[in-house]
Amino acid sequence: MNGRKSFILILVALFASQTIFVFSSGSMNYTYFSAPKSSLPREDELLELNAVSGVENIKSNVMRDGGFEEDDSYDGPEHFWYWGTGYEICNSTYQDDVHGGSYGMFYSVQGTDQQSSNIYIGRGLTYIPERAYLDQDISLDMWFKVKSNPDFTSNAYSNMYIRIWAGSQNYYLYYYFSRSSALPGNNSNNCHFDVREPVGSWVNLQRNLTHDFEAAFPSVPITSSVYATYIYFRAYSVLNPTGPIEMLIDDVSIKNSTTFDFMHENGDFEDGNGYRWYSFSRGPSSVKLSDDDYTEGSSSLNLTASAFYEGGSSYGYCEQDMISNWGVAPDAFYPTESGAVTLDFDWKYSDTLNGGYNQEAFFYLYFENNTFGAYLYFMLGEESDTLGYGNTTQPSYIYRYYEAPGFGNRDTWEHFSLDFYDISQEENLQNVIPTYFGWSANAADTANSTVQLLVDDLNIVADPLGDPSFEQAKVWDPNDPLNSWSSTSHTYTNRTTDAHTGTYAANVTSHSSLGNAYCYRHALLPTETNQYTDFWWRLDEITGPSTAYSYIYLELDDNKYLNYILGKSAVTSFTNSSDQYYFYPENFNQTGVWNNLFRNITNDAYAAFGVDNWNITEVRVGSYAVGASKASALFDDMYFVRDVTGPELTNLGITPTVPQYGQAVNVEVDVIDNFDVLAVELHYKIGAGSWQATPMTYTVSYYESIIPSADWGTVVQYYIAAYDVHGYQTLLGSDITPYQYTVADLIDPILVVEAPLTTDPILGSVQFNISGDDPGSGITSFVIEIGTVTVHSEATILPAFIWDTTEYVNGNYTITFTLTDGASNSVQIVLEYVIENPIPWYIRAKDFIIRWWPYLTAGVGTLLVGTFVIALVVRRRRKLTV
Repeated sequence: MNGRKSFILILVALFASQTIFVFSSGSMNYTYFSAPKSSLPREDELLELNAVSGVENIKSNVMRDGGFEEDDSYDGPEHFWYWGTGYEICNSTYQDDVHGGSYGMFYSVQGTDQQSSNIYIGRGLTYIPERAYLDQDISLDMWFKVKSNPDFTSNAYSNMYIRIWAGSQNYYLYYYFSRSSALPGNNSNNCHFDVREPVGSWVNLQRNLTHDFEAAFPSVPITSSVYATYIYFRAYSVLNPTGPIEMLIDDVSIKNSTTFDFMHENGDFEDGNGYRWYSFSRGPSSVKLSDDDYTEGSSSLNLTASAFYEGGSSYGYCEQDMISNWGVAPDAFYPTESGAVTLDFDWKYSDTLNGGYNQEAFFYLYFENNTFGAYLYFMLGEESDTLGYGNTTQPSYIYRYYEAPGFGNRDTWEHFSLDFYDISQEENLQNVIPTYFGWSANAADTANSTVQLLVDDLNIVADPLGDPSFEQAKVWDPNDPLNSWSSTSHTYTNRTTDAHTGTYAANVTSHSSLGNAYCYRHALLPTETNQYTDFWWRLDEITGPSTAYSYIYLELDDNKYLNYILGKSAVTSFTNSSDQYYFYPENFNQTGVWNNLFRNITNDAYAAFGVDNWNITEVRVGSYAVGASKASALFDDMYFVRDVTGPELTNLGITPTVPQYGQAVNVEVDVIDNFDVLAVELHYKIGAGSWQATPMTYTVSYYESIIPSADWGTVVQYYIAAYDVHGYQTLLGSDITPYQYTVADLIDPILVVEAPLTTDPILGSVQFNISGDDPGSGITSFVIEIGTVTVHSEATILPAFIWDTTEYVNGNYTITFTLTDGASNSVQIVLEYVIENPIPWYIRAKDFIIRWWPYLTAGVGTLLVGTFVIALVVRRRRKLTV
C-alpha cells in the first residue's frame, strides 16, 4: 500500500513539474507598415554647359541681289554692270558693190536688245618710214557709200576720224557720213565735220587735213612734229535697232604736197586680201537672267556668246565695282585675316564647238592700289580643257591664271569659293584692296561656236562697314587719312590714335561755321530682329551759343534716317518727321568718356517708320556746328552684332529626388540669357507613350513644371528646352539623350495577421487569418515559417492558415509571416507561442517510464534489496528467537 502510494506520488510529482498550457479563446491582430527608406542615388546627371559667349560681329552678304532675281528693263541683272558684243561684220575684200576696181570694204553693225554696238576698222600710218606731216599739206581722198541706216532718227551714225600726234598729245578730226542729230560739240582735242550725204550713193570725200587741223585747233602750231598716225572708220548702232548700219569704203588715199600716198599699200583694197587693214567681225552676246536653270530663287545669270561669223568672235561680261557703287558692294573690303572677306557662287559651263578656238568662260578678280594691280583669272571652262595662258609678273602688275574646281566639267552645276585673304597670301599681295570682280564668256574663230555660262547664288560675306575700326591705311590718295570711309574735308575728318581699341579712331570735328563734317560708309545690311549696333563714341566737346551737335545716323531704304544724337548745345532741337527720327542714347551729352551705342536696329526702325523689310544703306558719323560753336567727337569699333547664344540652363533638379508610384514630380531648373528668356518647356515621356511638352513657370528665381505620376517600374524620360527672344534654343538633354528616372517603390507591403494572443498557450488547430496588399510593385511572395521550416510559400497571400499544433510537441515555437513585393520590399510578422496540447495517459506513462526508468529500476532494486535484507533480518531474528 505504501509502495503504491509512493509510485503514485512520484508520477504526480513528475507531471506537476511540467508547465501547463491552456489555449485562450482571445486573439490579437498584428499589422505592419514600413517607414520610408533613405533616398537612392539619382539616375540623372547635369549637362555641362559652356560659358555664355554673348554676341558675334555680323558678317553679311554685301551683294544686293546675288541671286540674280531682279532684272532691268533689258532682262539683264539690275544691280550689275554688263556689256556684250553686237553684230559686227567687216569684209575688206568685198566685191558686190565697189567704186573702182574689183575690191572695196564693207562693214556693218547692229546692236542687240540689250546693247548698242560699235564697229571700228583701223589702219596705222606709221608702219612705213614716211610720215604724214601736216606741214606738208596733207589731203584725204576717198569714196564712201551709206548703204543703210534704218535707225538714223534714233542717232545711229557712221563716221571716220584721223588721229594726229602733235608732240605731246593726240588730236582727232571726225567726219560724219550719216547722223540725224547735230554733231557733237568740239573741244580742245576733238573737232567734228559734217560730210553727210544721202543714203544709197557713192560719195567722194576730199579734205585737206592740214587746213582742217588749223581750223579746228588754231592754238596748236603745225610743226615738223605734227603728223597723222591713224585712220579709223566707225559705225554705231543703237540699242534694240530695227536693222544694221551698212557702209562701203573704197579708194582711200592720204597724200602730201608731193603726192606721196601714205595709203599706197592696199588703200584701194585691190590686193584682195585685206592687207594693212585691221578689221574683225563679231557675233552677238547676251547677259540676261535665265528662269529655266538655276540653283536658288527663280533665275540665274546667263552669259551667252555666239560667234556667228567665220573668223569672228563674241564675248559678254558682267562685273561689279567693289570700291564705289552705292548700296551694292560699297567702298572697299579688307581681307585682314582668313574669313574676313569671302566669295562664293554656283556656275555651269556649256559650249558648242565647231572647230574654233578660244571658247572659254572665266571669273576674274582684281586687287589694286594706285601703283600696282593684280589681275586674277579663274578659268571655269575652255574648249580643250586646258589652261592656255601663262602667268605674268611685272613691277606694276601681275596676271595669274587658275583652273577653278570643276574646270573641264560641262552642263553641270559647280560651286566656286574663294577667301580673299588666302589668295592674297598665296600671291603675296601687299597694300592692295579688291576692286573689281566679274564673269566673261567668249567664243571665237568659227561660225556658230557658242559658249554659255550660268551663275547663281553669289555671296560676298564681309563686315558690312568694311573697316569698322578705322584701322586700314591702304591708300589711293595719300592726302586722304581716312580712306576706308568716304569723308568731307580731311581738315575736319581724319584718323586719330586716341582710339577706343586698336591703333586708330575717326575724329570728326566741326567749327568755324563749317556746318556738317562727317564720314560715311555705304552699306547693304537687311535688318533683322536679332541685330544690334555695337558702336563706340566719345563726345569731346560741345561748346558755343549756336547750333552744335554730334551724331550717328543710319540711312534706311526710301531715304529714312535713324539719328542718334550723342550730344548737343542747349539751343539745338530736333523734331521727328516721316523721314527723320531722333534718339538720345544713354550718356547723352557726356564728354571725355568712351560710350557704347547698343541699340536694336529693327526695334528702332519699326518704332520710327513702321514695320517693313528695312535695309541699312549707309552709316554716317558726324559733327555739326555753326557760328562760334564747336562739336567734336571720336568714333571707333563700329560693329553690328547679333546674339548667338541660347539660354544657359543649370541646376536641374527633381522633387522628390527618387520619385515613387503615385507621386507627381516637380522639375526645377535655373535659366538665364544674355538678353532675355522667351520660354522654357519641359518635355517628358512616360513609358512607351509619346513626348509631351508643357511650359515651365518662372517662380522666384527658377523655372518649374510637373511630370504626372506613373506606375512603379515605369521609365520616365525628360529634357528641358529654353528659348531666348532671338529664337536661340538650348537643350538640357534631348529626345535622343534625355534625362530619366525609373519610378521607384520604397514602401513595404501591408500585412495583417489575425492571430491568437501570444500570451496564452495554444493547443490543437490554430487558425491565422491573413490579409495584405502592395499598391506599388505588387505582391510577389508570401512565406510562412514555423521555426526554420517553411510551411507555405506562394506568390499570393494565403487568406487563412491553420496550424495543427498537435503535430508538434508541446513547447516554445516561432511562426513567421513574410510578405514581399516586386521591388523586393518585404514585411515580416513574427509571433512566439507555447504549445500545450493535452498528453494521452499512455504517452504520459511512456514518457514517464522513459524519463523515470533509471530511477524506477534503481528504486525497485533498492526495494528488492531492502526487502531481501529485511527478510533476512526477520528470519535471523526468528532463528535467534527460536
